Amino acid sequence: MSYALIVVGILTGQVLAQPLFYKPSLERQNILLNYASFAGQDQSQIRLEVYYQVYNEILPFRMTGGIYRADYEITIKVIGKDGLTVASHREERSVQVVDYSRTRSRTDYRIGQTNFELPTGKHRLSFVLSDKHSSLTFRRELKLNLKSLQTSKPKLSDIELVHATVAVDSASGDSSVSDFFKAGMEVVPSLTGLFGGEDDSRLLFYMEINKGTDCCDEVTVVTSLRHNRHGLQYRDSVRTVLDQPIVRQLREVSLTDFRVGEYEMNVQLRGRRWKKLDEKKVTFEVPWNQLTLLKHDYDEAVDQLEFIANPGETKRLRSIVSYEERLLAFNEFWASRDPNPSTAINELKVRFYHRINVADQRFSLMGRKGWRTDRGRILVEYGEPDQIDDYPFAMDRYPYQSWHYFEQGPYRKFTFVDEHDNGDYRLIYPYDGLDQRPGY
Repeated sequence: MSYALIVVGILTGQVLAQPLFYKPSLERQNILLNYASFAGQDQSQIRLEVYYQVYNEILPFRMTGGIYRADYEITIKVIGKDGLTVASHREERSVQVVDYSRTRSRTDYRIGQTNFELPTGKHRLSFVLSDKHSSLTFRRELKLNLKSLQTSKPKLSDIELVHATVAVDSASGDSSVSDFFKAGMEVVPSLTGLFGGEDDSRLLFYMEINKGTDCCDEVTVVTSLRHNRHGLQYRDSVRTVLDQPIVRQLREVSLTDFRVGEYEMNVQLRGRRWKKLDEKKVTFEVPWNQLTLLKHDYDEAVDQLEFIANPGETKRLRSIVSYEERLLAFNEFWASRDPNPSTAINELKVRFYHRINVADQRFSLMGRKGWRTDRGRILVEYGEPDQIDDYPFAMDRYPYQSWHYFEQGPYRKFTFVDEHDNGDYRLIYPYDGLDQRPGY
């Protein structure tokens, strides 16, 4: 299997007009890494939970006996300020799939978790994924600042966003060996921070309240959700009895009718006379979903369909007033384009809105949605490019990128130029990308 290389020009007194050649799989985040800290078994230490999510697209699959298999090793190290390794973990993993398309999947992934008992202080987290059959490696790093949870007053752990929970059969006896296990169940973390949708419109999160040594036996937990543009959208207050040294809480908030966009969740502990004892914040996102946009941003929902709809269809959709009729019309629109009606999922619809979300995440700029930018529009229409040539530095011209499509359909090359050096790359002629020479 061939791999794309990253070629970086070294600056030696002058700016080299050399491109960065890379496959999109090396540009996008195909390894997600995060962590949360909780009180350790030894009260002077911290339980560090390291979460990682690895997408199939980045794994080096090989054909073995009619099955595609990837064998890789994960090494996680916690390194102290003195450069010495404080703790480490290594494990070998294998993934097998039958269908080749799943080896290039941008939606198939594996979530893992590794737990450490660590002293407080500033550390560095190193994550390395290595192919067992070649020298190919991928690295990620995070800075850690682990603060003590020993205090006289009640204190909050970090907030863990939760992808799913799995009930544990206590009769099996060995469930606790799972790194996900806590609070009597397996708690699987969410690394994307995406919540809300047509199938499961809820926000799940886990946290722990450390009682402290004071005489406070009860606190009020105040949770608020604030949209980055529309302000406060949700708030609740829950009285919580501190009947144990550590009170574990798995919370759920319905996101039905929540607007699409970024949110900040703020969790506060309030004591007697409403005194604030502690506070933690975390961000998450409600991605595009049809029900929400039809209620709150109908014009935008129709605008997006202009990529694949004809003018007559969008004109008819814009004329519909009631929510019920809009929902029916949208369902009919997508049903007419379902490539495989016998399945429960409309693959075209899923792919289309996945691209909308990716475009928004990568290319939103100066208040303009990512899918409305030139690079976003090309991404939505043609998908991920097969190769990107990035010229961020050049002596004699503006920064620019060339996107190449060659694995499926006719060869296309789109060139985007950043004339104002502000990240707003504009598409230049020819706009359809055809009749172009590859140039690589």
